[in-house]
Amino acid sequence: MHEQSMHFHAKPFKCRDCSKTCKRKYQLNMHMWKNHGKETSFECDKYQKRFQIKYKFQIHQKACNSQSNRRVMCEICIKTFKNESSLRKHVTVIQRAETFKYDVCDTAFKRKDHFTRHL
Repeated sequence: MHEQSMHFHAKPFKCRDCSKTCKRKYQLNMHMWKNHGKETSFECDKYQKRFQIKYKFQIHQKACNSQSNRRVMCEICIKTFKNESSLRKHVTVIQRAETFKYDVCDTAFKRKDHFTRHL
């Protein structure tokens, strides 16, 4: 076995799920873990995309996570926010015509919670 695998470039270890062959058993085991895992397919919950190869699914997941870490920008004032929910709240406040005025110091607020905190 040593002569075959080391000196004659033989690859006696064959994957049962694809045509991949390896010189050493640990290489085949690594291939099986990275590419086939224990499940037959992997699905992205966010995009409902399926992957047959575990390693490619993991790469996709990293891309999804980095996209979810991106900030979203207000097109009105170019301020950025961590998520769509914060952006929607911000836009609602910007577009609100009514303000909360405090007559004692002549200060006005667009958000009631900011007005209350000022009191």
